[in-house]
Amino acid sequence: MYTACEIVGNELEIDFGVDIVSLSTIEIYVNKGWTVSGVASSASTDKFMIDADWSSVDIVVDSSVDAVKTFTPSAAMTGVISSPALTMSNNNAGEYADYGFTFKSNAAFAASDKIEIYFPNSFDPFVGNASEWFDNESGTYYLKCTSTALGLSWCKVDKWKVTVMGSSPVDASTEIDITIVHVSNPIAGASVQKLIVSLINSDGVCTATATDFANGGITTVDAPANNIDIASVTSSSHDLFATSNYTFKYFLGQTSTVANESLWVLFPMQYDLNLNSG
Repeated sequence: MYTACEIVGNELEIDFGVDIVSLSTIEIYVNKGWTVSGVASSASTDKFMIDADWSSVDIVVDSSVDAVKTFTPSAAMTGVISSPALTMSNNNAGEYADYGFTFKSNAAFAASDKIEIYFPNSFDPFVGNASEWFDNESGTYYLKCTSTALGLSWCKVDKWKVTVMGSSPVDASTEIDITIVHVSNPIAGASVQKLIVSLINSDGVCTATATDFANGGITTVDAPANNIDIASVTSSSHDLFATSNYTFKYFLGQTSTVANESLWVLFPMQYDLNLNSG
C-alpha cells in the first residue's frame, strides 16, 4: 500500500501507506516504468540504490555494491512485428469480449518462446475472467486463450501483462493468431496507453515488439441499454453433468431486431458448451 508515487530527478519516491515491520520483504513493481538509454549492449548500468527516510531523517542507507543491483541490456532488437490486427467480439464498456490478435514477425517463434501482451492500465489488472488453476501455483492466474498457429496454448496474467505460451513453433513471416477469451472491457472512450505486443525468447530477450498494436489504443463505447426482459429459462435436465437443452423466453423492450442481427447468451464459466449435434 502506498499513498504517493512520483519521480524527482532520477529518483522514484514512494510514500508508504502502512507500517512496515523490520526484516519484512518489500516488493516494488513498476509497470512499463522506464527504458534504458546511453548504455552499450552487454555493459552494466550503475547499481540501483534504495534509501528510506522519515521526516527528512535517513533511517535506511543502501551503501552496498552487490552486482545483482545492476542491469545489463542485451543487443538492440532487429525483429519487427508487421500486419497487426485486433478484433473484439464487442466493444461495449464493462462487457466481456473475446480479443483476437493476428500479426507476423520477421523473428521466428520457438515452442520455448512466449508472447507478452501489455494491456492499458484502464483495464482490470487481471484483464479478464482470470482464476487460479493449480493448487501448487497459488497466486498464479490464468486466462483462457486459443491459437491455431501456436497449437495448445495457455495464458498467464499479472498486472496488465498477459503471457501467452504455445506448444508449436512458427516460422518467420508466418501469421500468428491469438484469441483471449472473456476480457473485461474498460470504461467508454479511448485508452491513453497503447496495446503492446512482444515476442520474448527462452532467455527472456525481446526479439520483436509492437508498441502501438491497435493503432491508437483501445476504444470502447457506452454499455447497451438494458432492453431485454427475460420471461423464463427452462432446462430439459437438472442432473449434474447431464447434457441439457435450454429454452429462453424473453421480450424486447423499446427495441426490435433487424436482419443479420444476433442474440448472444453468455453462460456462467461453470458450463461446458458442446456442439454434439454438429
